[in-house]
Amino acid sequence: MLAMLLGACGDTATAVPAATTSAPTAATSTTAASATTAAGTATTASSAATTAAGAVTSATAATSGTTAAPTATLTIANNSGPQSLDPAIAGQIDLNFLQPTYASLLKPDKDGKLVGELATDWKYVGEGNKKFQVTIRQGVKFADGTPVTAKAVADSLNYFSQHGTGPSAGTMKTITTTVIDDKTVELNNSVPNNSLPDFLSTRFLAGMIISPAGLADPTKLKSQSAGAGQYIIDTANTLANDHYTFVPNPNYFDQSQIHWKQIVVKIIPNITSAVQAIQQGQVDVVTGDPTTLNTAKSAGLNIVQTSNAWVGIFLLDIDGKVTPALKDVKVRQALNYAIDRNQIAKALYGDLASSIMQPNTPGQDAFDPSLENTYAYDVNKAKQLLAEAGFADGFSFDVVHLTPDTQTTKMLQAVAGQLSQIKVQMKLVESTDVAALVTNFQSLKYASFSLAWGGQSQFANTNQVWLKNSPVNPFHYEVTGLQDAFDKYVAAPQDQRVAAAQAVTKIIVDQALTIPVVKISGLTYVSKKVTGVAPIPGFDLTYPTDWTPAS
Repeated sequence: MLAMLLGACGDTATAVPAATTSAPTAATSTTAASATTAAGTATTASSAATTAAGAVTSATAATSGTTAAPTATLTIANNSGPQSLDPAIAGQIDLNFLQPTYASLLKPDKDGKLVGELATDWKYVGEGNKKFQVTIRQGVKFADGTPVTAKAVADSLNYFSQHGTGPSAGTMKTITTTVIDDKTVELNNSVPNNSLPDFLSTRFLAGMIISPAGLADPTKLKSQSAGAGQYIIDTANTLANDHYTFVPNPNYFDQSQIHWKQIVVKIIPNITSAVQAIQQGQVDVVTGDPTTLNTAKSAGLNIVQTSNAWVGIFLLDIDGKVTPALKDVKVRQALNYAIDRNQIAKALYGDLASSIMQPNTPGQDAFDPSLENTYAYDVNKAKQLLAEAGFADGFSFDVVHLTPDTQTTKMLQAVAGQLSQIKVQMKLVESTDVAALVTNFQSLKYASFSLAWGGQSQFANTNQVWLKNSPVNPFHYEVTGLQDAFDKYVAAPQDQRVAAAQAVTKIIVDQALTIPVVKISGLTYVSKKVTGVAPIPGFDLTYPTDWTPAS
């Protein structure tokens, strides 16, 4: 999912400092809302040695509560470490590190419907989609033992508004949150927003509520947990960018929902090594790719398939500051015409991908089937457009990508080969991990980047990527007509929302702000020791705290 790359931070392989804790959450369904995200529902107990005014604690393994303590360990392979453990700075790619420790206001259930976790009720107030009220679950504590109050929730949301650089940054910056009473907060938006429930759920991170102690020293949030989730980080058994260990939160409200003695996330950048690790019983859950699918099948692993992402290239330098050719829309369109998407899909992904010509996936309000033939493969058309723009002899540009994602690297190599037919040289800039990718992305040295991107609402995508001050628009370019079309979309009544969203998509596609290549099916390999790993409609997978030991 797109929000993945916001906020530059990178830990070196040194021991993580003492942990801040997390605490009770709640998970039940309640009032209406739209869209999605996820969080978990599992915890058990562990003792926490309190430091710094009872706020920051480091976890040690011990149990409390009336239910039997879990005995199994869940080990997950991740291809890179987190950008940050601060939910306001991290990205969606970091959810395996954040979701266990931070309870969110809302989360998706197994059917993709939003239900309450820290919230019991939520609603828009008045007309215009500018005011939104949330009722806070009572009797819940953060992991450090302090209560989750309306003021704590408001302070956390305002922290996201003022300091966030992650997937919700563009949305939250226009919002001020106030306390209405001891259990209600109100989000006041200076602009219309028809998708707030999405952003207050686990998926977009802003709903992950940070404790007052965490907010008192935000620098510690990079490596410590300060939430109300089922687990807390065990700093004594964590080595940054190598492995991260999470143990049960003794203050979680329902100890019976803690299924694991500990959750360990191991960093294994190489997909082949990760698959070997699950075959050898060293890890339980691995993100797969088409090159390892047959190996996973032969090993008898459970294979979970999701279909909510696309991959291609985001063109950042629309004003031509680094690569002058990209300022001309004809050049950007030529790049799209030069790509044989069907050939790439078949050769690299087999039955796990299909061509796509817009930066979203079916099932989202922004997806318009009528645009799917906009850039049918036509090398002669591409050459003609380049000649009309004055670049008949071609040009070169760079694309930043995440090296551990070997399948996307192969896709980019195939794209580069096809672009060479129109004398365009696309140079791949390697990023060894997410932190490096973010640094490269924000440096203003490179014209584009590539990262697998999940399908999202038009509100999420446009706020994150294509508006002047969007966090994934480091060059701050503006596209004629896009802001006006977006403004109409966010104010549209629900029965006109899809048409308004598609009008925005048409501008993005006609202006060729991206080079979408394939819609991909994600693969996750799961050992026989784990159950509950399953796709959520409109999302990706259930979250680690939803998974349970096989009986």
